[in-house]
Parts: sequence; C-alpha cells; structure tokens
Amino acid sequence: MKIAELYLIFFIYSFIGWCWESFPCSKIELDKIYNRGFLIGPFCPIYGIGATVSYLMLKNFDSNFYIFIYSALMSCTIEYFIGYLLERFFHQRWWDYGAYPFQIKRRVCLYGLIVFGMANIIIVKYLTPVMLLFFSAAENRIIESAASLLTFFFVIDIVLTLNNLLGLSKSLDKIYYALDERSKNYFNYLNESDRIANLKLMSESKKFKVKFENFNSNLKEHEENLKRIDYTKIKDLFSDNF
Repeated sequence: MKIAELYLIFFIYSFIGWCWESFPCSKIELDKIYNRGFLIGPFCPIYGIGATVSYLMLKNFDSNFYIFIYSALMSCTIEYFIGYLLERFFHQRWWDYGAYPFQIKRRVCLYGLIVFGMANIIIVKYLTPVMLLFFSAAENRIIESAASLLTFFFVIDIVLTLNNLLGLSKSLDKIYYALDERSKNYFNYLNESDRIANLKLMSESKKFKVKFENFNSNLKEHEENLKRIDYTKIKDLFSDNF
C-alpha cells in the first residue's frame, strides 16, 4: 500500500465518521443536525485513525470474532486517550458518555465498543479492500494529487482550529470565525429545510430515539443493580468452598 493511498483511506473514514456523528447521531441525541467534529471541515480524524490502524493491524485476520474483539479494544483505547488529551490540553469535552451505561470516565462506553467492533469487520474485510481496488485502477498522479489536496486543507483546518483554541492569532481567528459561521448557517439551513425534515430517515430517527432511550434506561438500571452487589460475599463463598 502506498503512502498516498493510506492518506486517502484516512480521509475517507474521517469523512464517513463526520457524517455519522453530524447526521444520525446528532439527530438522535440532539434532535437536530449538528457539526460535532473537532474541526471546521467535514472530518472526524479519530474515526480515520481508528479505521486505518484497525485495517493495518488486522488485515491478515480471517476470523470476524478476533477482528471484532481486537478492533473494538483498539478503537476504544484510541478514543479514550484522544478524549483525555483534548480534555487535558483544551479543557473541553467533544463527546460525553456520562448518560450511557458501562462507560469509563465518560470517554468510552459499551455502545461505542460494539459499534466500533462491528463496523471494523466491514472496514477490514470488505470496504478497505474495495477502496484499494479502485485506487489500483487509478493513475498514481490522481491518487497523489487528491491526497496532497486533502492534506493541504486538513492542515489548514487544524492550524485554524488550534489557533482558536489556544488564542494565538486574532487574524487567523477572523478566518476561523468566518468559516465557522458559514458552517453553522449551512447546518441551520438543513435543520430548517422541509425537504430534509420530511425524509423518512429523519422521521425514523425519532422513533429510534424513543426505543433507544427506553433501552438505555433499562440497561442503566441493570448496571446500577450490578454495582450494588456485594462481591466480597461471593468471593468469600468461593474461598470457603475451595
């Protein structure tokens, strides 16, 4: 695999992750479409990192079970430490799983582990090999140009975002706020659009939200019940018998 192809895979999965977070996830959790990315542009790098690392590490695995287990653990580890670093250096949270059961420090949760594991089976065994097949049919010049162009815009986005978070340059801040305002206006337009609101996906998301909230509430209750169990008595029971 060439470096340019690796960059493209990273950007494609970063874009898919951004779509996942900004559209279905936002609609279900916030009742609106919202840019939930760390950056201004349509990229969630954490998804690109997770998917790319999973493919590179697990592409020779045949078992879906092992791909699920290893990729879920890797993805959650990446999510946890990136979440920690963002909180540590910028004192903000870009995601919060505090309302979900079986979560760790509000940075990772059981739902994420399952979703990442299942998604990575598709990514490792099917989606990425198809991407590489298309890349192999394209000219190297096209692949390298696309990777270079995306990297250029990606770096600019990172510079503008970090500058805004750290408050380094007012001139760059003006550019950031102008682009951020355009992004917000675009999402406001989508949220106010009757055509978007009438899509079956949007109406179904409301039904799913009700079912998900009920399921989440029940699972949260089971978690609380497990926490109330006195495990020392169970330990003593086993130690007495053995």
